[in-house]
Amino acid sequence: MALSMKSVFSSHVAALGYDPDDERLVVEYQNGNLVEYVGVPAQVADRVVSASSIGSAIHRHIKDKYNHSYLDKVDSMK
Repeated sequence: MALSMKSVFSSHVAALGYDPDDERLVVEYQNGNLVEYVGVPAQVADRVVSASSIGSAIHRHIKDKYNHSYLDKVDSMK
């Protein structure tokens, strides 16, 4: 399934995309890094997307809890 990135209002995060079939969350940070987190359940991704502070929610619920890899922008669209 192709991943659709959505811009967000955050000082640390530029855009988010989530693929429920593969349970992968892709985060584009304001510094240009594109990071894929794998094995992220839909309810956790929803918690991040709906948080008042997306950067804090990623730090609290995603970082150091799910495997991640850095992507090229073309990779995120696969």
